[in-house]
Amino acid sequence: LISATQDVALDGWALTMFAKDKPHHSSTCQLLGGSMGTVFSTTVFLALNSPDFCNSYIRRIPQHQGILSLSAFTTVCGLFSLIMSLITAFLTTESAFYNKPSTSIDHAYKTIKLITSIPHVQSMAMVLMLTHV
Repeated sequence: LISATQDVALDGWALTMFAKDKPHHSSTCQLLGGSMGTVFSTTVFLALNSPDFCNSYIRRIPQHQGILSLSAFTTVCGLFSLIMSLITAFLTTESAFYNKPSTSIDHAYKTIKLITSIPHVQSMAMVLMLTHV
């Protein structure tokens, strides 16, 4: 639930920052961030958790455990997320990028109706509904 909420918030923030000038920057940033997160959360953790990898490539004196345990890894990731959130909240300004969207509820429903009237969107919605039953 938290991950989905963060994803929606990040998508919305990216759209407000990059929508008018360079929309391709939004998808590029999100793709690179997601890929880097996947690499660090799986490959790097598994390598540093593995005694064989650590003894072969990092340590001079072999030991029976890896350098990084699961609890240490989650603590480091949690602190990193907290620090980055605080930096984003207090040191990032959006005023130069922000394009004020229409806040009318009527405008929102008209946009939804316009999007859902596209045949390809209807087909994709049908496929997604049938495959996730």
